Order: sequence, then C-alpha cells, then structure tokens
Amino acid sequence: MPLQDRAPSELIQHVFRWIHPTKVQQYRRVCRSVCLALRGSGFARLNLDTFMALGHVREPSTEGQDEHSEEDSGGDEASEWDDSEEVEQPPTSPKNGLHEHHRLVSLLHSHERMEATSLTPSHWDRALFHWPASFQRVYVIESLAPLSLRKVLWSKNLITGVLPPSISLLSTLSFLDLSHNHLSGPLPRSFGEFFSLEKLYLSSNQLTGELPSLANLIHLQVCDLSYNKFIGSLPDFPTSLEMLTLNNNKFTGSIPASLYSLHKLLFFKADNNKLSGAISGDIANLSRLLLLDLGNNKLRGQIPEEMGHGLRSLVKLYLHNNHFMGAIPDSFGDLMALEDVWLNGNSFSSSIPQRFFSLPHVTALRLDGNTRLAGGVPADVGRMQCLRYLNLSGCSALRGDLPVEIGACICLREVNVNGSGLVKRIPKGLEREGPVWKRLIRLGFQQE
Repeated sequence: MPLQDRAPSELIQHVFRWIHPTKVQQYRRVCRSVCLALRGSGFARLNLDTFMALGHVREPSTEGQDEHSEEDSGGDEASEWDDSEEVEQPPTSPKNGLHEHHRLVSLLHSHERMEATSLTPSHWDRALFHWPASFQRVYVIESLAPLSLRKVLWSKNLITGVLPPSISLLSTLSFLDLSHNHLSGPLPRSFGEFFSLEKLYLSSNQLTGELPSLANLIHLQVCDLSYNKFIGSLPDFPTSLEMLTLNNNKFTGSIPASLYSLHKLLFFKADNNKLSGAISGDIANLSRLLLLDLGNNKLRGQIPEEMGHGLRSLVKLYLHNNHFMGAIPDSFGDLMALEDVWLNGNSFSSSIPQRFFSLPHVTALRLDGNTRLAGGVPADVGRMQCLRYLNLSGCSALRGDLPVEIGACICLREVNVNGSGLVKRIPKGLEREGPVWKRLIRLGFQQE
C-alpha cells in the first residue's frame, strides 16, 4: 500500500496546507486519501487561513473605474483564470434608449461609490470563481461577509470561471454587477434565495442552462441576464421588478402567465430568443410599461386589443420578425406616448388602422415585410409631425400614392416604399421646394 494511502488525514492536510490555494486542488488526483483530505471545509479553512489570515476584516476595494449547494458549484477541480481579450458586447437593435425617462437610466447606471462597495476584484476574489464549493463557502463567509458589502461592481474585469452558489450568503449585498466578463456555467439555484438583492447584472457572459425561479427575491428591481446562452422556459420573477432584460439568449416556450402580474415593470426586453405562442390580453396589466421588445422570436397569433387599452405609457414597441397575423389593433391609436413602432416582418392583414397614423410623437414606423397589409396610407399621416422614418417596403398589397398631407411631416428623413404596391411618386399638390418635397426627390420619388 502506498505511503500516502496509509497517512492519516490530519497529516495530509498539514502537509498540503502550505500549497497555495489556487494550486492545491490539483493534488486531489494523487490518490483517494489525498482527495478526501483536501475536499472538506475543514481543510479549506486551514489552507486559506495559512495564506490569508482569515477572520481579519479587510478593506473593500474602491480603486478602479466605476463601471457599469455544492452540486451547483461547477465542478471540484481548480483552474487558473486567464486574462484573455475582453468580449465586445454585440450592438443592440433596435435602440432602447428612453431619453426622457431619467429615472430608468439612473436605475441602470447608478454605480455611485459607497462605503461598502467593491469596484475591483482582488487576486483572491478572482480565485473564488474557480475553487470547489468548500473553498468558496469558507471564503465568502469568513472573508467577504465581514465586509458587509452593499455593492459588488466587478463589470469588465476579465473574470472567468463559474458563479459560486455561496455568494448568496452575502446577506447585506443589494447590488451585484458581474456583466461583461467571461463567466460560464449555470445560474446557481441558490440565487433564488438571494433575498437581499435589488439589482442583478450578469449580461454579456457565457452563462448556460435553465434559470431557477427568482420569484422569492422580493426586493429585486433590476434583472439583466441578456447576452448569455440560457435555455428553457422563462421562470417566475418577483413582482418588485421594474426592469427585466432577457434578450439574446435561447429561451423557448410561451410567455408565462406570471410575467403579466409584474405590475411595476417599466422595461421588458426578451428579443432575439425562441419564444413561441401568443401574447395574452393580460399584458394590459403592465400599465407602467415604457419599453416592450419581443422582436426576433417565434410568437404568433393576433395582437390583443387589450394591449392598446392598457399600455398607455408605452414609448417603445418592438414586435418585429415574429409570426403575428390578423389586423393591427385599432386600440394602438390610444398609445399616445409611442415614439418607435416596429411591426415589420410579420403577417398582418387588413388595412392599417386610420387612428394609427394620428399618434403625435412617433418618430419611426416600420411595417415593412407585411405582404398582406391592404389599402393605402391615410391622410392622417400628416398628424405625425415628429415622423422621421417610415418603412413600408415589401407591403405588396398596399395601393395608391402617398397623401399630400405627408407634407406636414417636416421632420421626415426617410421613406421606403420599395417593393410595395404604392406608387413612388411625389404627391400631387405637395409644396414644391418644401422640406418634404426636397427629401422625397433625394429619395428617388418621381415628380408628377
């Protein structure tokens, strides 16, 4: 029998305690006795205490730029982090800025410095994402927890590894930002019990797997999980949410009924996924919603009239590149705050509601690719005096000329009717040499 197999566990631990915590776990492969001696929380505390003097509260790091259960631990083997190139965030499309809603922006980017804020991860903090669960738990409880951290803002720090389940033990933490790193693996189930969280940013990583329910996080206001590789159905979220961004993942299934009960929701992005099914009329419950983006999914059916009746605060509406059909709801004429409307790439039929062209603040209107839209452009388009971008290309069932009233749209910069049934001709009676006349000439419209 080899000597290491006869050595008592205490002796093995005493020998290996002097090996650096970022290296020691590789020795678990030596034999079963060593593996057992090095895997428990007792050795984790002994090893970390040797190198870190655990129990002595360190000062939280405030240097750097002010940027924005064991089975879940992602494996027992330790590995070193690598300082690879930072992954550039893909551009979002369409634009999602809400310039007049400063509260939203401040909610997303309020990374003000506070007494208990960590802005830059230390050498040990980085190792946390690679250690086995026993080391993670000891480090969180005995090194991080005594700091009473309120904010951990480690965005854009080239952090690799997996999310440690034990991070949810930081009972004072309200703001966690690990976005724009290289984290992989699942979101641990323990995050469903991270009761102190108010803002969670994990966007632009390589996180995978299905999401656990977050319904019990009763203080959570902001949840950004965009630009990852999450799969499966959307889970339940807490009714406290004001911002929920799930775009650019691989979510499937229908929009759950529980989501329509998020009465405080202001901002919902779930574009560029594989969501299917219809939108329920219960969406009218989201009466505070300012932005709704469900573009580039597999949603189908008719848009419920209730959407127009209930979402009176809506500023940005993106439903493009789905499989919606039927008539565009006449109730959309009640959405008086709308600025951007993208309904392109669907299968809407019937004529465009006349009231739809009476919305005074719309700057961008996209209906292109709806080959079954019939009728023409009504004279009420002249009431859209903020309109800058109008795209009706590919609407092959539309007929006639643009109405002369379009001359009142003095902000107009682009009109696209290519491939539609509309005549690409300057409307008869339009003020010659006026701003709209000049713009249409530049866009290739023919004179009468």
